[in-house]
Amino acid sequence: MQLTSWTSGRPGGVVKGEASHSSCGNAPQDHVAVVIKTGASEADEKLPTLLNTTLSCVENLLIVSDLDADFHGYHMHDVLANVSPAVKATHPAFEIYREQIRLRDAGATLQQLSTSARDQSDSHKAAWELDKFKFLHMLNTINVEMPGKDWYVFIEADTYLVWPNLMAWLGQLDARQKLHIGSPSFMAGTKFNHGGSGFVMSGPVVRAFATEHAGMAQQWDERMSKECCGDYVLALALTELGIPVSGAWPMLSGEQPIFTPYGPAVWCQPVITMHHVDSNVVDSMWAFEKQFAAQQRPLLFKDLYEHFLPQGLPSSRSEWDNRCPGSVFDIRDPLPEDTKMSNEAPECPFLPIFETFRKEIDEHHERRERVIKASRDITASSKKIIFTLHRLRTIGQPLPDLITKANKPYTADITTKLTLIGPDLQGRNADRYARQISSGLQEYIEAASFQYYLETGTLLTYANASETVRSLCTGEAKVELGYEDYILGLYDFTGEVMKFGITAMATSGTIPISGPGRTLLTDLRALRAGLEGVRFGGSLVAREVEKKAEVMRVSVEKVEKALYGLTVRAGERPKGWMPSEGDGGRGEGVEV
Repeated sequence: MQLTSWTSGRPGGVVKGEASHSSCGNAPQDHVAVVIKTGASEADEKLPTLLNTTLSCVENLLIVSDLDADFHGYHMHDVLANVSPAVKATHPAFEIYREQIRLRDAGATLQQLSTSARDQSDSHKAAWELDKFKFLHMLNTINVEMPGKDWYVFIEADTYLVWPNLMAWLGQLDARQKLHIGSPSFMAGTKFNHGGSGFVMSGPVVRAFATEHAGMAQQWDERMSKECCGDYVLALALTELGIPVSGAWPMLSGEQPIFTPYGPAVWCQPVITMHHVDSNVVDSMWAFEKQFAAQQRPLLFKDLYEHFLPQGLPSSRSEWDNRCPGSVFDIRDPLPEDTKMSNEAPECPFLPIFETFRKEIDEHHERRERVIKASRDITASSKKIIFTLHRLRTIGQPLPDLITKANKPYTADITTKLTLIGPDLQGRNADRYARQISSGLQEYIEAASFQYYLETGTLLTYANASETVRSLCTGEAKVELGYEDYILGLYDFTGEVMKFGITAMATSGTIPISGPGRTLLTDLRALRAGLEGVRFGGSLVAREVEKKAEVMRVSVEKVEKALYGLTVRAGERPKGWMPSEGDGGRGEGVEV
């Protein structure tokens, strides 16, 4: 939808904060509510700047979170309170949810919760897992707290919102229709709107979900627990109600200003949202918006380009490499025929600047999105494999058939995803998208190492792990396992061994034997000693290694304390006492 015909005149209205500033516009907004989704672990770090800048334009603002708390004059609503009790009792991510409530009741501030989460990688991962459960339940909350609105706009704590452009755009849409509009992505053949880019729902959509089909959020909680992403499940649930996904990219964008794929497709389009913006970017955008308001027209992507890249692209630069993996151009070569300007009037005067590189940029973003989505799916399937393996109670035995059968579809899904992105991770692209695939590979190494240890009582070596990853790619293009991802996966693997060991001690009363003269604890100590000797210097993963190393040390200490309780102080403990960390049954071999 082209919005370049917007008019500058806007009816009067009163909003709070800095809403009277011209950068907010003055369109009536009683019919619009903005929902910002955040978490206790990030709110203190990310929200203040947004609330003091672009969100100061918003009259009807609701903050949904995973903790009830007052924050800078607003109330954060805990939308997870109504998650299915069965899911809350069994899903491991809700351990951090209960811990947050305990710390809050003990007097901890949001700043302390945020600092604690940043210092613990497990807490950060759990908070990310919790986030997906908010997508459906926040529809119920907004329907109660701010009912009867024409439009509901959903953003995240690192999403920037250009308020005047949003209001002008909504003025062109029919709020009587059931509309769910965002920046579309695809997963498993399903189209869904990316949460971080922001999405818009008309009032009839929210009321259809929260009123006409009350209880639907809880009905989907079990499915949500098995999927990686809440925005994906939200699309599935709305599709079940006959509400399709509609797109408004690039107006609703998942990019920062400097990473936007500037070109003909976006140049003359208005900007409504941007994602992954930190406080510095928010402050810069807000200052620019206030300055730009004097022009009395929509803020376009070309305006962002001219502001954030004031010198434009250099006309020449010696030995310049833009890291694009495709064609190499010589400045003396003529432009390809399909990029030459027509004698007819162009759609935009800046078209020739970008036409040559448009295809490569578009391909880059498509590859990047494929890798990100595949990494998420690999992470989800690997977690399911780990969960199934925790039903075992012995080391050094072949996997029982029921475990192999249960994990077969998850392994098949990992094979499919690695085969799909194999061609995208060849040559220089392997380094270019290493960060995007890293989390998926780490999680898979955690799962593969855990399974290998349970079967053999030994550690999966880097050579074997690398060959395993390559063998999962059924096509000619293989995914190569980086040494850093292997090491980071081993750090996480120690946590799974810790959980297995404590559960095994709780059920059998003895430490698991892993081999002649070895126990699970001696193996953990040996692995800790080896990993503590690994050095990454000033590399990008050094900080992540430091955090994971601390978690690993805590894991080993937990096993030591549990064993101490079973052996050294055996005479002091009450009859029938077992370590409280275990939650398994009393059977041996496999818990069923």
